[in-house]
Amino acid sequence: MAVADHEPDPWPRDRFDEPAVLCGVCGETLTARAYLDGDDACPHCGAAFNPGCRAHRDRYFER
Repeated sequence: MAVADHEPDPWPRDRFDEPAVLCGVCGETLTARAYLDGDDACPHCGAAFNPGCRAHRDRYFER
């Protein structure tokens, strides 16, 4: 397992309306807010995101 040699740097709350997440199926770029407000699926194409990612969102996005 690979581990980074630095502390996580979560996406800041004041940037939640900027593009932050890329759907691997349709290629749509989502804002952090659109991603976090979704139901673990791309709001554009409906492709399911990895449900396990919800467990560590705090590593990627400020609370």
